Amino acid sequence: MCDLDLDTSASTLPAAPVWEGNRPRRAASACGGEAGGGAAVAAVGTAGPGATAAAPGGFGSPGTTCKHTAALVKALRVACVSLSTFRARMRLRADSAEYAVFDVYGQSFAWAVLYHAVYLVVTFTTSNVATCIAPGCRRFRGRCGHVRVARDAQGPEGFNHPDSGSAPAVVEARKEARKTAAAPRSKMLNNEEEDEGLEGQAGDTVRGPRDIEQSKVAQRTPRNMMPCAAELDQGAVWARTADWRGLILQRSAGRSENKAAHVKLLGQLIETSQSLGDLRNLEIPLVELFCGSCGHERADRHKTTKDPGLLVWVGRWDCDAPACRRAVEYYGNADSVFAMRRRNKHRQWLLFTRGVVCKIISFIIAERTTYTAATRHVSSDVRSFTLRRQDVVKLGTMAIRTVQIPPGTGRCPRCGPSPTFVVIDAQAVGCSDADNANPFRPADDCPVLDIPASNLCIVKKAALRGAVLKVLRSSTPLTPTQVGLLREWRGTISTIARPTPEAAAATVFFRFFPLGVEAPEGRAVPPVAAAADAPAQSAADAPAQSAADAPAQSAADDPGPRRKRARVGSTLEDALRLDAAGNTVLGENGPPAKKALETWRDRTGICAPAFKEYSRSDDGVWICVRPFLQAMLTETVTGMFLRKDTEPVTLLANTLRLMNKDAWKKLTKAVDDVGFLTSFLGRFADDVDDDVRFRKAVGELLLQAIVFEKYVDDTFEKQAMLKSKAAPAWKNKAYCDRWKNTPTPEDYKRWRAEQKDLDALDEDDPLVSFEFFASLLRVRPGIVDSFAAKRRVGYRGKDRHVADAEGDGDTCNKAFSITAGLSQGVLNVVCPHVVTLGFRCLFRAESVGEALSIVLERFASLPTAIFYEVACKIDKNAMRRVRVIMRAHGVRCILDRPHSITHSCSPVYMPDESLGTTAGVATQAAEVSHSVSVFNRTSLAYMAPATYMSHRMVQVAFMNLRKIYRLHADNSAGENDHIPLSPFFHAKIAHQCERISVCPCDAVESSADVAAALAGQHDAQGVNGGAIADPASPPPPGLDAHYGDARAADADATGGEPAQDPEEDGPTEDQLVAATVVADQVVINPAHVQLQAEFDALADAGADGSAKALISTPVTRAEARLVNEITGHRDGAEVIRLVNKARITLRVADMELLKGVAWLNDELMNSFSALINHRSSLRTGAAAAAADGGHPLGVRVCMPSTYFYSKLSARMGCYDYDGVRQWGKKRRLDLEEVDLVLVPINIARCHWVLVTVDIKHRTFHYYDSLGAVDSRGAVANVQRWLGDEVRSRLGDETGASWAVESWRTFFIDRLPEQHDGGSCGVFVLAAADCLSLGVPLHFSQKHIEALRHRIALALFFDSLFSLGFSSVLSVPPEEPRLGSDEDDA
Repeated sequence: MCDLDLDTSASTLPAAPVWEGNRPRRAASACGGEAGGGAAVAAVGTAGPGATAAAPGGFGSPGTTCKHTAALVKALRVACVSLSTFRARMRLRADSAEYAVFDVYGQSFAWAVLYHAVYLVVTFTTSNVATCIAPGCRRFRGRCGHVRVARDAQGPEGFNHPDSGSAPAVVEARKEARKTAAAPRSKMLNNEEEDEGLEGQAGDTVRGPRDIEQSKVAQRTPRNMMPCAAELDQGAVWARTADWRGLILQRSAGRSENKAAHVKLLGQLIETSQSLGDLRNLEIPLVELFCGSCGHERADRHKTTKDPGLLVWVGRWDCDAPACRRAVEYYGNADSVFAMRRRNKHRQWLLFTRGVVCKIISFIIAERTTYTAATRHVSSDVRSFTLRRQDVVKLGTMAIRTVQIPPGTGRCPRCGPSPTFVVIDAQAVGCSDADNANPFRPADDCPVLDIPASNLCIVKKAALRGAVLKVLRSSTPLTPTQVGLLREWRGTISTIARPTPEAAAATVFFRFFPLGVEAPEGRAVPPVAAAADAPAQSAADAPAQSAADAPAQSAADDPGPRRKRARVGSTLEDALRLDAAGNTVLGENGPPAKKALETWRDRTGICAPAFKEYSRSDDGVWICVRPFLQAMLTETVTGMFLRKDTEPVTLLANTLRLMNKDAWKKLTKAVDDVGFLTSFLGRFADDVDDDVRFRKAVGELLLQAIVFEKYVDDTFEKQAMLKSKAAPAWKNKAYCDRWKNTPTPEDYKRWRAEQKDLDALDEDDPLVSFEFFASLLRVRPGIVDSFAAKRRVGYRGKDRHVADAEGDGDTCNKAFSITAGLSQGVLNVVCPHVVTLGFRCLFRAESVGEALSIVLERFASLPTAIFYEVACKIDKNAMRRVRVIMRAHGVRCILDRPHSITHSCSPVYMPDESLGTTAGVATQAAEVSHSVSVFNRTSLAYMAPATYMSHRMVQVAFMNLRKIYRLHADNSAGENDHIPLSPFFHAKIAHQCERISVCPCDAVESSADVAAALAGQHDAQGVNGGAIADPASPPPPGLDAHYGDARAADADATGGEPAQDPEEDGPTEDQLVAATVVADQVVINPAHVQLQAEFDALADAGADGSAKALISTPVTRAEARLVNEITGHRDGAEVIRLVNKARITLRVADMELLKGVAWLNDELMNSFSALINHRSSLRTGAAAAAADGGHPLGVRVCMPSTYFYSKLSARMGCYDYDGVRQWGKKRRLDLEEVDLVLVPINIARCHWVLVTVDIKHRTFHYYDSLGAVDSRGAVANVQRWLGDEVRSRLGDETGASWAVESWRTFFIDRLPEQHDGGSCGVFVLAAADCLSLGVPLHFSQKHIEALRHRIALALFFDSLFSLGFSSVLSVPPEEPRLGSDEDDA
């Protein structure tokens, strides 16, 4: 016998003898079917001597021809066991009893059960659900006799039995126990094109027995996703060092007469180069300066242990921090080296430069190829590179896992945390060993509530709806039953009383498809004759007949020779295929979908189209009629109108029903979002006016749509209440009540703390949750459907299934595949600008519940539209689970355009029927963008889940980086043009260098390279729109004033000397060079420059010297126009303000962040901070001159830039005073002359908070607009800095008198709190503005839009004094546009 594969796929089955003495050791399966006219059951077992197979017709009979039997016969033949011997040993005795035997088959386990002479296999899932494979038991396979025998054998504790249980814990324990050491494998695999199996192979790189255990080694510090300038320089030094070392070794090994002299000369050159820093001194061991786990700095007391490495010695030391106590091995981040922390065959630690590692990773991430190809390339390019392919996989995976992915890579600069719509795109790519992945995603159980779909249809009878749908879609003859239903329906029409909803539906339907009479049998009216009654048209005037409507000529009537099949066309219709189940799919393998030979136009007799009234060829009529009738009569009518449309649509419906003609036309705006309704009312407006009965019927249909929405609201509330009482596990009501508004991440954290039954796992760890959203924190728990999970057990053995139970009335033909190969796939969430906001790996069958849960978890304010392949099902699923939330946020679920062609559901979900929502939305962009991931199937599919997750995260980050660059650049290059993304990444995305504590580069790369990249200089093409300054022409008016103003501000702030603060604000010289590039190359609006110059003249003349806080009232109309102009969707690199007081050049891409609820970046935060500092210096100076005794009045404020705290504490738990030691000195900060220090802090690079140091009252304050406490030690770090600063600047004696460590800390509560996901920066700036003036915080969430406008104006004019008189400026009028106020006037 053999271990038979229980899968039904036709695979080659292994054959191996399994006899042990006189006893058969294992047994196999049963197969049912009909072959040769008789049913066959092949069942073999292991009951000891005398057991046999029970098979009607006999084992090996002509009827037993299934593949399992063939495989068994083959196995017996290989084992040299004859059929007669097999029959003799497997024969059942008369007194054979029922029994069950447990055994393991590979990674699966099963019970071989004998019951009523039938020997079969029973399996148990990890949820203890039983399945019997017997053909006669499949209907009740969880309750049949075989299952009963198996459960009796299991016993009461069988589920958790260490040998036979199916509980996840015991299954994992058995798998671990069966693992054995991997056998040595050959260096070269049989298949050189794929990486399959490489990840698990033993390689040449190891950690020796004397090396410290990995769990006791300090962690690696994160690395930059893209190299900074210093890393590139260090890489060049390492490359030169390796080249020179190779050269001197080559010279030393030669036989030249002057070898000694040459070697000596080379040695002198090397020493000189080392002294200049052009080469590395290989005699100095490489040692880490900080512990990667706790941030503890290495001191002289730490003893270093040296080990040999490639080219150079490396050192190890032990961290003595009480909470750490780990060994700090060298990992090379500070030296732009990657230490693999594994040894080669010569026991040398392996070290690689960043350039080599990036080259390897680029093959997987950018080139979408394999590690095998990367090994070949690098081995041929670098002579010293000798790693085997399995070691290259380990190297690439280790390097990728150290990459720090900034939240900015998953943040659309225009959408912020609340995109207008999202596209959810599922991809069938994934990883192997999916059973080893158990994602942890906290969720509430919200099953589908009982809201029957039949109660949501205007036409109640399903059979009648089917008849109507048949009339609308085809010319297939109606059955007598359907004809009877149509006649009965026609009889409900009344001309006296108010029509019932079904009577109104009949009135509208039979107007376009009259009941008529049946055509004589055998005398079908030809389509041409059917159209004879239509108005005559000349050949020139007749519209062309579509291919779909024209009757096709049969193959028998074609006299010409047969030709080869034509190529598949380029349209979506040409890409339609039929899958194995006969469903129409888009772009997959399979035969082309057959086009109908006859269409609905060809129907004759009963319900033939009314071509006498409306011409057959008038498509303008019928494309308005058929979608309207299909949506209103054959489908559920819920989801058609949003909550905001309820009252307007009700008014329109009642006006149609009760008022005279023409009165309703003024109210049609209520249905503008529903395309087929707008088209229908517009096309038949005259008919509606002329025919009272028709008008009342249409009004009644619209009214019923609103009535059903109210019915669903009430039913949902009732069902949710009942379920919450009857089954407390049902959380539908509690979930909707708690999360229907716009929650924040802090709300989710509070919910998480309330849960007592959740594991102590971190769901924010991508390797725990197997999902990654770089900048979208969880704001709600997810939702699961426990009942749907149980139903999925019943789908076993099927290829496709309905996504979820939607009830009656769901006529969509779309279904998901549940065939398990690798991972089921990835759900990508994409914003309108094709930036991937995040993704989730699926290890089970795809479900609309997963997509719905993602939207609820990640978006505080839900998108107004969700584009999804099965939007029809996600809408129905959401209606029955979280309807209250979806209605409160006004969400529409719409099919994406590429997949809508394969759907047969209601027009409500079609993208072209909701143009008010979908106009200008190119959902194809998401499909094209993510099709690149398909190429990673061969290179990523072999990976374990955690390895795949690491690679996928980096891949998405790099893919987004290019898209975000294009949103910032004014003239982005073509797809194949080289773009220097590293300067842009560090200037706009990263916020800080990951090596900030040890890196000589600046925290912000603000150089001419950034300006040149954003200006599109890489291709030297012209820019459309705006003015491009000619380098030879004079600068625009006011340009010199901007430079002078910036330098004057610097002089004022530093006592007459230009500020030089590379630690805080970047190199001044580079800023000036960048400004020159801007002036010469970047688009500048001359009107803006002139307006700013006029303002500067007014400010110099002292038009308003008062200081006011940000006004929370709305801006004037003129100011609103200016704000819209500077934050509008224009070229992202267009300059708005040249070199402001913070020495920053603000562009359109920066100012766009002041729209909606987008996050504020460092440029905006630091520009506003500079204005606060400038205003404080001017106020204190003016007050000193006017006050008695010359003492300054008012609050004396200092607000550092956002990079101050980043250098002070690069990571949580780290503190580096040396990184900011020079900050106060360069700013000439006098702590004894300052009342308030305002420190803006970027928490986890996705949330702004403010720490206030009140020196006057000796207190610290922590302000978080989300109401959270300081969980990351920000106040403690600032307090420690102040103590170090006082001792460093004022002396130890003053430090002791200040006693900073004894100052109290207050967490400010009852202050303005945000209720959106992206306005934390606005709250911080508004709070800092009020605190700097000593006034109360007078704003709230409702003032955010006005505050964003005020900040935009202040940054445009580069002055906070503009708040007092910018409204009197002559703002250039905006050009009138279609639909503007000027047009209305």
